[in-house]
Amino acid sequence: MDDNNFLEKKFKKEKKHRPVLFFVMGGLMVLVLVILISTPLIYQSVYKDNVYPGVRIGNYDVGGFTEIGLQGFLQEKQNRLAQDGFKFLYIDENAEKKVLNTLPIVYNEDGQTTEFISYDIERTVEQAMLIGRVGGFLQRALNVIYAWYSNVNIDAQLVVDEDLFKDVLVSSLSEHEISFSEPQIAYTDASLGLKRAFVVDGESGEIFDYEKTIDLVKNNLYELNFKPVVVPRVVKSPQVRTSEAMRILSELDRVVVSSTVSIVYENPDTLRKYKWNFSSDQIKKAVEFGVAEDKKITFVLKKDSYSDFIQPIAKQIDVLAQEAKFTLNTAGTKASLFKPSKNGLTVQKDEFYEKLNQRLNSVLKKNNVEDEIKLLVEITEPQTHTSDVNSYGIKELLGVGESNFTGSSWDRIKNIKNASGKLNGLIIAPDKEFSLIQALEPITIENGYVPEYVILGDKIEKGVGGGLCQIGTTSFRMAMNSGLQITERRNHSLVVSYYNDATNGNPGTDATIYGPHPDLRFVNNTGNHVLITTEVDVPNTQLKYYLWGTSDGRKGYYTPPVVHEWIPVGEPREIKTTDRPAGDRWCQSIHRGAKTSFSYYIEQPNGKVVEQIFKSDYRPLPEICFVGVTEEELELEKQKELLELEGGGKIDLEEVYKGFATSTED
Repeated sequence: MDDNNFLEKKFKKEKKHRPVLFFVMGGLMVLVLVILISTPLIYQSVYKDNVYPGVRIGNYDVGGFTEIGLQGFLQEKQNRLAQDGFKFLYIDENAEKKVLNTLPIVYNEDGQTTEFISYDIERTVEQAMLIGRVGGFLQRALNVIYAWYSNVNIDAQLVVDEDLFKDVLVSSLSEHEISFSEPQIAYTDASLGLKRAFVVDGESGEIFDYEKTIDLVKNNLYELNFKPVVVPRVVKSPQVRTSEAMRILSELDRVVVSSTVSIVYENPDTLRKYKWNFSSDQIKKAVEFGVAEDKKITFVLKKDSYSDFIQPIAKQIDVLAQEAKFTLNTAGTKASLFKPSKNGLTVQKDEFYEKLNQRLNSVLKKNNVEDEIKLLVEITEPQTHTSDVNSYGIKELLGVGESNFTGSSWDRIKNIKNASGKLNGLIIAPDKEFSLIQALEPITIENGYVPEYVILGDKIEKGVGGGLCQIGTTSFRMAMNSGLQITERRNHSLVVSYYNDATNGNPGTDATIYGPHPDLRFVNNTGNHVLITTEVDVPNTQLKYYLWGTSDGRKGYYTPPVVHEWIPVGEPREIKTTDRPAGDRWCQSIHRGAKTSFSYYIEQPNGKVVEQIFKSDYRPLPEICFVGVTEEELELEKQKELLELEGGGKIDLEEVYKGFATSTED
């Protein structure tokens, strides 16, 4: 009985204190919850305009940077890349260590530049700022904590033209490769009696792995790393085995005779018919061993022999599309020039080469083939047809673009005149987007352009089309003064005096072109056809482009460009080369960098004003001098540089090279 009383009293006491316990526990849970919620909020508030701590790019901690601060940091890296370029280490054909220096841009005296690799600063900053700012509250909080505790690494974003990058490497390194060869068809000397075919064994070689090299460079730059890169060599073995080549050799005569074919084509505009014979003698000289699509050994045409055969055919057929044209007289009331539109025709050489090879393979397999095959030709229609020229209504001047080409070489002036002639009288239909590249192509000697020196890697070579950026700049200003919609424009990489604005002498209103991009494009949104006329004043070195049409009352104009910052150049550089006579010295101009902007206004007939701001970043470039030396002097210079790199402990070429020496390309 006493025990029951005791338990009853204890139960009542615990029941009395239970609400207090629940209250305390609940308060603690609320406090923890408040801390969990408020801490990330406070943290995010402190770093609302900054990259969160723990975010890294390679070995660099970029946590705490503002957007502008990170942009400046990355711009410094970009400037270093542009001025210092790359060092490539490689083993040449004589198993000797060599060094290659190259800048990440291809440029010429005209200021026309193309960067084959550069940082995309805007995208990199955007990625850094997104860490901890994507997803719901819990996800953002966890990402912030993870970055602070374990670090988050992101890659610097790149813009890479891998084809141009490879061209630069091939230009400098291909001569140091050991060529390989497939088994070849050869013939006994006819003077010894019966002329018979036999197989010459193929030989393995060693080539540079350009794709791997580009990947190594990219991997370094992802981490803002500029260390030298070793160019790997790979063994290149014949695809065709000698035994397989000998097996099908007995079929050679039958295939050659059966492959004789007539190539036919009918011009769709003129209805003129063409016929060319690909004779057995031509085929016999052109055929070699190859691999078909099914991976089996077959006969194919040698590319150089095919080129010799197809080039004269293409010369007969190829023609550029011709736009319908007319030119206004001085009074602007009458057309004084008329040209009918014509379709453009281009022989599809690569596709037809494959078609002929497929035919050879079909003959080898004893499949039925026709005695005639049609030439493959691509038709390009003009944008403006002859039927359009009867109702253009072009009657007044809409706008003028001007530039000065003082100091240009005669070859540069020739290109300016040639390109201006192609634009003179060109008609742009309503609502059509105009492409300056398309209007000027092809940029070839055959199309009237002349070459100027271009720097490609560490070599000086001839490039065609210097001066075309004068055309781009003048056309850009003409389109703006006419109030047209600009859809593509890029400034030059360098500040060049040719393109400084006439109003205040500042850079900023230029436009560079280099096919297919960057291009200058604008839309004729006037509702009527417009016509371009050009004026090249050589004595006064003035270039003027006029745009005629029917005004809808709009006005186009732009403000003088403002320079927000001038960027000083780095130390002068000297590059020794065998591309110039020994003792000769050629230096490209010094270019200060700059950040500029200007506003382009279109005043609509209803009074509405549309503003477009064009910002331009020009990178600094120090004086770079190319000094002509002998082969022996250049070799000594390269060896000295190599010894400095290895002696300084920066890289052990032999150790790194071991990882590539045994690799083989399939």
